[in-house]
Amino acid sequence: MSAARLRLWCRGVVQGVGFRPLVHRLAADLQLVGVVENVAGAVRLELQGERRSLELLLRRLPEALQPPGALEQLAPEWLPPLVPAPPGLLAPSLVADLAPCPTCLAELHDPANRRHRYPFISCSQCGPRYSIATAEPYARAHTTLAAFPLCPACQREFDDPTDRRFHAETIGCPTCGPQLQWQGAGTGVRIRWRQPWPC
Repeated sequence: MSAARLRLWCRGVVQGVGFRPLVHRLAADLQLVGVVENVAGAVRLELQGERRSLELLLRRLPEALQPPGALEQLAPEWLPPLVPAPPGLLAPSLVADLAPCPTCLAELHDPANRRHRYPFISCSQCGPRYSIATAEPYARAHTTLAAFPLCPACQREFDDPTDRRFHAETIGCPTCGPQLQWQGAGTGVRIRWRQPWPC
Protein backbone atom coordinates (compact mmCIF):
# COMPACT_ATOMS: atom_id res chain seq x y z
CA MET A 1 0.00 0.00 0.00
CA SER A 2 1.26 3.49 -0.81
CA ALA A 3 1.52 6.33 1.67
CA ALA A 4 0.26 9.77 0.68
CA ARG A 5 -0.44 13.20 2.10
CA LEU A 6 -3.70 15.06 1.57
CA ARG A 7 -4.17 18.81 1.79
CA LEU A 8 -7.78 19.89 1.94
CA TRP A 9 -9.35 23.34 2.26
CA CYS A 10 -12.75 22.90 3.88
CA ARG A 11 -15.15 25.79 3.27
CA GLY A 12 -18.77 26.28 4.21
CA VAL A 13 -20.22 26.10 7.73
CA VAL A 14 -17.25 24.47 9.44
CA GLN A 15 -16.62 26.54 12.58
CA GLY A 16 -18.48 26.09 15.84
CA VAL A 17 -20.29 22.96 14.63
CA GLY A 18 -18.03 20.19 16.00
CA PHE A 19 -16.07 19.91 12.78
CA ARG A 20 -12.66 19.46 14.44
CA PRO A 21 -13.78 16.62 16.74
CA LEU A 22 -15.42 14.97 13.74
CA VAL A 23 -12.19 15.11 11.74
CA HIS A 24 -10.31 13.76 14.76
CA ARG A 25 -12.61 10.75 15.08
CA LEU A 26 -12.50 9.95 11.37
CA ALA A 27 -8.72 10.34 11.18
CA ALA A 28 -8.18 8.20 14.27
CA ASP A 29 -10.47 5.46 12.88
CA LEU A 30 -8.50 5.47 9.63
CA GLN A 31 -5.08 5.66 11.32
CA LEU A 32 -4.24 9.00 9.76
CA VAL A 33 -2.01 11.67 11.28
CA GLY A 34 -1.66 15.36 10.56
CA VAL A 35 -2.94 18.77 11.48
CA VAL A 36 -6.16 20.75 11.21
CA GLU A 37 -5.76 24.51 11.12
CA ASN A 38 -8.44 27.17 11.33
CA VAL A 39 -7.92 29.98 8.83
CA ALA A 40 -10.09 32.90 7.76
CA GLY A 41 -13.21 31.51 6.14
CA ALA A 42 -12.00 27.91 6.01
CA VAL A 43 -10.38 24.99 7.80
CA ARG A 44 -7.19 23.53 6.35
CA LEU A 45 -6.54 19.82 6.78
CA GLU A 46 -3.22 18.20 6.06
CA LEU A 47 -3.38 14.48 6.76
CA GLN A 48 -1.03 11.62 6.00
CA GLY A 49 -1.42 7.86 5.80
CA GLU A 50 -2.39 5.16 3.35
CA ARG A 51 -3.83 6.59 0.13
CA ARG A 52 -6.86 4.30 0.41
CA SER A 53 -7.59 5.58 3.95
CA LEU A 54 -7.32 9.20 2.80
CA GLU A 55 -9.73 8.54 -0.06
CA LEU A 56 -12.14 6.96 2.42
CA LEU A 57 -11.96 10.06 4.62
CA LEU A 58 -12.83 12.19 1.59
CA ARG A 59 -16.01 10.15 1.12
CA ARG A 60 -16.98 9.98 4.79
CA LEU A 61 -16.39 13.59 5.81
CA PRO A 62 -19.30 15.23 3.90
CA GLU A 63 -21.65 12.41 4.96
CA ALA A 64 -20.69 12.56 8.64
CA LEU A 65 -20.98 16.34 9.12
CA GLN A 66 -24.36 17.02 10.69
CA PRO A 67 -26.48 20.21 10.31
CA PRO A 68 -26.01 23.05 10.76
CA GLY A 69 -22.53 22.12 9.52
CA ALA A 70 -22.12 22.14 5.76
CA LEU A 71 -19.23 21.58 3.37
CA GLU A 72 -18.75 23.15 -0.02
CA GLN A 73 -17.29 21.04 -2.82
CA LEU A 74 -13.96 19.58 -1.76
CA ALA A 75 -10.87 19.94 -3.95
CA PRO A 76 -8.23 17.52 -2.63
CA GLU A 77 -4.56 18.26 -3.22
CA TRP A 78 -2.32 15.18 -3.18
CA LEU A 79 1.25 15.62 -1.96
CA PRO A 80 4.20 13.33 -1.31
CA PRO A 81 4.28 12.01 2.27
CA LEU A 82 6.40 13.73 4.87
CA VAL A 83 9.10 11.85 6.72
CA PRO A 84 8.55 11.75 9.60
CA ALA A 85 4.79 12.14 9.53
CA PRO A 86 3.28 15.29 11.08
CA PRO A 87 2.93 14.76 14.84
CA GLY A 88 -0.43 14.56 16.52
CA LEU A 89 -3.68 15.75 15.10
CA LEU A 90 -5.65 18.87 15.45
CA ALA A 91 -5.41 22.46 16.20
CA PRO A 92 -8.42 24.68 16.62
CA SER A 93 -11.43 24.83 14.04
CA LEU A 94 -18.97 30.73 12.58
CA VAL A 95 -22.41 29.97 12.62
CA ALA A 96 -25.34 31.58 14.37
CA ASP A 97 -26.00 30.61 17.97
CA LEU A 98 -27.35 27.05 18.24
CA ALA A 99 -30.23 25.90 20.44
CA PRO A 100 -29.39 23.29 23.09
CA CYS A 101 -29.07 19.81 21.59
CA PRO A 102 -31.17 16.91 22.96
CA THR A 103 -28.23 15.53 24.95
CA CYS A 104 -27.56 18.86 26.66
CA LEU A 105 -31.29 19.26 27.39
CA ALA A 106 -31.30 15.84 29.03
CA GLU A 107 -28.36 16.87 31.21
CA LEU A 108 -30.06 20.18 32.02
CA HIS A 109 -33.06 18.34 33.48
CA ASP A 110 -31.12 15.56 35.20
CA PRO A 111 -30.74 16.27 38.95
CA ALA A 112 -27.77 13.88 39.08
CA ASN A 113 -25.84 15.78 36.40
CA ARG A 114 -23.36 18.45 37.46
CA ARG A 115 -24.89 20.82 34.85
CA HIS A 116 -28.42 20.36 36.19
CA ARG A 117 -30.35 23.61 35.53
CA TYR A 118 -27.19 25.38 34.36
CA PRO A 119 -28.52 28.01 31.91
CA PHE A 120 -25.36 28.19 29.77
CA ILE A 121 -25.07 24.47 29.07
CA SER A 122 -23.54 23.64 25.69
CA CYS A 123 -21.32 21.22 23.81
CA SER A 124 -19.55 21.00 20.46
CA GLN A 125 -22.95 20.68 18.72
CA CYS A 126 -24.85 23.53 20.39
CA GLY A 127 -24.61 26.79 22.31
CA PRO A 128 -23.61 30.37 21.51
CA ARG A 129 -21.29 31.08 18.60
CA TYR A 130 -21.73 34.38 16.77
CA SER A 131 -23.01 36.34 19.77
CA ILE A 132 -19.90 35.67 21.88
CA ALA A 133 -17.20 35.91 19.21
CA THR A 134 -14.75 38.77 19.58
CA ALA A 135 -12.28 37.88 16.81
CA GLU A 136 -11.32 35.20 14.33
CA PRO A 137 -10.46 32.38 14.20
CA TYR A 138 -13.19 30.87 16.37
CA ALA A 139 -11.56 29.74 19.60
CA ARG A 140 -12.31 30.26 23.29
CA ALA A 141 -9.58 32.91 23.55
CA HIS A 142 -11.55 34.89 20.94
CA THR A 143 -14.88 34.80 22.79
CA THR A 144 -16.40 36.54 25.80
CA LEU A 145 -15.82 33.29 27.73
CA ALA A 146 -12.05 33.80 27.67
CA ALA A 147 -12.32 35.39 31.13
CA PHE A 148 -13.60 32.11 32.58
CA PRO A 149 -10.81 29.54 33.09
CA LEU A 150 -12.12 26.00 33.12
CA CYS A 151 -12.45 24.04 36.33
CA PRO A 152 -10.64 20.66 36.43
CA ALA A 153 -13.77 18.70 35.44
CA CYS A 154 -14.48 20.88 32.40
CA GLN A 155 -10.82 20.91 31.44
CA ARG A 156 -10.80 17.09 31.38
CA GLU A 157 -13.79 17.06 29.02
CA PHE A 158 -12.24 19.76 26.83
CA ASP A 159 -8.99 17.78 26.49
CA ASP A 160 -10.53 14.34 25.88
CA PRO A 161 -10.92 13.50 22.15
CA THR A 162 -13.57 10.89 23.01
CA ASP A 163 -15.75 13.38 24.91
CA ARG A 164 -18.53 15.26 23.11
CA ARG A 165 -17.19 18.48 24.68
CA PHE A 166 -13.72 17.96 23.22
CA HIS A 167 -12.59 21.46 22.27
CA ALA A 168 -16.13 22.80 22.73
CA GLU A 169 -15.12 26.44 23.06
CA THR A 170 -18.32 27.34 24.98
CA ILE A 171 -17.81 24.69 27.67
CA GLY A 172 -18.56 25.65 31.27
CA CYS A 173 -20.50 24.59 34.35
CA PRO A 174 -21.83 26.16 37.58
CA THR A 175 -18.32 25.98 39.04
CA CYS A 176 -16.41 27.86 36.36
CA GLY A 177 -18.88 29.49 33.97
CA PRO A 178 -20.98 32.66 34.13
CA GLN A 179 -23.94 32.66 36.49
CA LEU A 180 -27.57 33.71 35.99
CA GLN A 181 -29.52 35.27 38.86
CA TRP A 182 -33.15 36.24 39.33
CA GLN A 183 -33.30 39.58 41.14
CA GLY A 184 -37.01 39.56 41.95
CA ALA A 185 -40.15 41.28 40.62
CA GLY A 186 -39.47 44.50 38.74
CA THR A 187 -35.73 43.89 38.45
CA GLY A 188 -35.72 41.00 36.00
CA VAL A 189 -32.90 38.61 35.24
CA ARG A 190 -29.26 39.57 35.56
CA ILE A 191 -26.19 37.71 34.37
CA ARG A 192 -23.53 37.87 37.05
CA TRP A 193 -20.03 37.65 35.67
CA ARG A 194 -18.65 35.92 38.71
CA GLN A 195 -15.03 35.77 39.77
CA PRO A 196 -13.36 33.31 37.38
CA TRP A 197 -12.23 29.91 38.62
CA PRO A 198 -8.72 30.31 40.07
CA CYS A 199 -5.95 29.10 37.76
